[in-house]
Amino acid sequence: MGRWCLAAGALVLLATAVWLALGSGHGPDALPGAAESAGGASSPGPPPQATAPEPERAEEVQEDAVARVTGRFLLEGGAPAAGVLVWIDGRGKGSGFRATRKDSVAFCAGRQGLSGEDGRFLLTIDPDPLQQYALSGRLAGFAGVSWRWSSLAPGELKDIGTVELRRVGVVEGCIVNSRGEAVPGDWSVYISSSNRSPGEGGERTCMSVHADEATAAFRLEGVPAGTATLTARAGFSETIEGPTVEVLGGQTIRADLVYQGPPLARRIAATTFNDLLFTYSAPDLERLRLWGAGDSLRAFEHLDGSAQTYVVDDVEPGFYTVELDDPRFDPVRVDGVRPGTEVKLALRGSAAVRLELLDDATGLPIPSCGLAVRMDRAYATVNEFEVWPRNSGIPENGLVDHLIPESQTLILEADGYARTEVPLVDLRPNEVRPVTVRLARGSAVRGHAREGGKPAGLLPLLIFRCTDNPFAFESPVIPAERYVREVVTAVDGSFAFDRVAPGTYDLLARKDWGVVAVLSGIEIDGSNDVEVLAVLPGEGSLAGRLAGPPQADYSNLAIRVAPDLVGLERMFSHPGQTPCVEGPVDAQGRFQVGGIRAGPAHAYLRLPDVVTPSVCVFGISPGATVDLGAVHVVAGETHTAVFDVTDSIPGRLLLSVLVDGVARPDLVFEASTDTGLPGGSAGGSLGESMPANSGPMLPGSWRLTIRPVDASWRYRHPDAVQVVAGRAVAVPVSIVLRSGEVSVIDPGTKQSLRNQWVEVSFEDGSFCTRSRTDGEGVMSLTLPEGSYRLAAGDYLSMPEVNDESPRLPWSGATLPEIVEVGEE
Repeated sequence: MGRWCLAAGALVLLATAVWLALGSGHGPDALPGAAESAGGASSPGPPPQATAPEPERAEEVQEDAVARVTGRFLLEGGAPAAGVLVWIDGRGKGSGFRATRKDSVAFCAGRQGLSGEDGRFLLTIDPDPLQQYALSGRLAGFAGVSWRWSSLAPGELKDIGTVELRRVGVVEGCIVNSRGEAVPGDWSVYISSSNRSPGEGGERTCMSVHADEATAAFRLEGVPAGTATLTARAGFSETIEGPTVEVLGGQTIRADLVYQGPPLARRIAATTFNDLLFTYSAPDLERLRLWGAGDSLRAFEHLDGSAQTYVVDDVEPGFYTVELDDPRFDPVRVDGVRPGTEVKLALRGSAAVRLELLDDATGLPIPSCGLAVRMDRAYATVNEFEVWPRNSGIPENGLVDHLIPESQTLILEADGYARTEVPLVDLRPNEVRPVTVRLARGSAVRGHAREGGKPAGLLPLLIFRCTDNPFAFESPVIPAERYVREVVTAVDGSFAFDRVAPGTYDLLARKDWGVVAVLSGIEIDGSNDVEVLAVLPGEGSLAGRLAGPPQADYSNLAIRVAPDLVGLERMFSHPGQTPCVEGPVDAQGRFQVGGIRAGPAHAYLRLPDVVTPSVCVFGISPGATVDLGAVHVVAGETHTAVFDVTDSIPGRLLLSVLVDGVARPDLVFEASTDTGLPGGSAGGSLGESMPANSGPMLPGSWRLTIRPVDASWRYRHPDAVQVVAGRAVAVPVSIVLRSGEVSVIDPGTKQSLRNQWVEVSFEDGSFCTRSRTDGEGVMSLTLPEGSYRLAAGDYLSMPEVNDESPRLPWSGATLPEIVEVGEE
């Protein structure tokens, strides 16, 4: 499982970025409208000082198009928290495809205030549907709190509820080696607290600080009371996974982080970057070289866990030259490099274009335009990069340099002209290709959006270029060449897209991050404007009850309704981002869900989302779902249904866990089903009370794993546990831990595997933990009694564990002292 954590995380990030950019889809062949949106700009982040005006009170706020954010803060013990500084900022979501030389994400003008004597606050803001919003709160002596929401709607009241502020403590320590000696360097220390702001959008508290470069000492102040995990990283070293500590309010605790890698004083690191096309920063390693005394040549290796840092270890004192001779980039050379230092290498593409821009009707030069380049074979989420911003003057010689030599597309946008794309096929290294482009005037697409007989105002719309086969993509992301731009309908439902080039287009309406309507086949000839009418399908409701076994527990359950997807709606859909709506189930199994898009849909029984404390950032597991069947929703009406869940109503596990005979509430559990049920995963903290209630889990056979928060070891329950519909099943667990040191050697050379990553797996090959040997080839382990398999390799490319892998028996009073790992 560990091998796939980063890969799975990358996919999650890829999907999230695309769907935050485009929304996801459902809807009949009807559609919406909007006027060009304009965003303000201001600096993000907290105000410079706490001199905010008194918070607005609810009675002073008019019921208009503003959004309101409110809540109440309490101190520990329940007293009102007066004077909490709160502020809200909006951040543009962007197209999801384009990156600029500088940060292009616009921030809205934020609002700030102070909580009153009763601890309550109220902020109002004029929301932009194309922005996401963040709320933050700070009070001296207490942990900061923050929330983030994908959008705020006009007239919406966002209530964070009552929030009890947590006192803070201090964590201090030092970066040391295995002998306890300080390891000087440019270290950054990070701490991830278990403290998470409650409610929708609540964020976990994370902090960082730079350690003293000479002493490697660090001090983290303002850390919330509770458990927290430390990590550290120098600019040219591997990440140190540090300990999990218990922070106490008003106290200082000490926790050192142990670095067991190669000596940093004998390492030379090279970090590459590309200002223009930042995803193109990986050089050909065979052409990245280190030259030393006597013309000796050393090869760089990729640094484990780093995106674009490369290192050479065990370098003798002296002065060296770092050189890159990759034909895709301009040559780079840095002289006078000493061991213990890091060099930054700016990569610039070696190809260029000499651009001539003409008016298609008159043949006269066009003096200014916006220019972007799209890498057509890119598999990254961002594959479109801004070269010049809109209305920039074209250089006198028309030179567009520092391009990557491969097939790509130039995208030109000039005032009064249609967006134009020019393919550059097989651009070669060091080539300067002349390109003449004639820009034509475009047409406007105008119209109105209506829903339920009324104007559909403030509704996001996207216009896309049609293709013969919309599903034929070379890339796993939605192709940016189909995207034109986005607008938001005016209050009266009107909208306009100007300067649209001739062609055939699709128009999509978005609501709550889901496509709710599609209008296909809009023909534009470039000479006349086009008028369209977008009619949204309206909304209805679903009400009814669940029929389960006697005395069934319906707590923490919800009914989710998802409209059926067709055509383009399905193409723009993604799990968790479709226009679903859901409502709670009460203690008697009754429910009512409103705001459902009219038409065919499916109802699901949904268990709560589960958050498992983890050293992996992607530790969020969506709640399991059970398909209850098809429903048909009529606009303005309520559909009623009774769903029989006798065999599928969730059950619970009551876990009693002892480690070496002592209860350990600081542990977490993970469970996965082996019955193929959808959403078959669960997890959470055991907590102070025993037995711990696992919460709702789908009936069936489950595999149970228990581990500490830092995942330094895992215990696999030897037998599958059975979750019974509507019942709580007691599961006692007793774990015996053994600690020891093992010398790891290569079976062929019989040499110690020094500073080597070793993966410890269960007998069936599933991941248990990962450790690293020190400079003597010794690995320290703490594991539950049992038998394990071992593999050694790079952090991200560990060999597969199988029946031929070395076995590590780990039980009884005598532990192994030497183990051979590798191939003879």
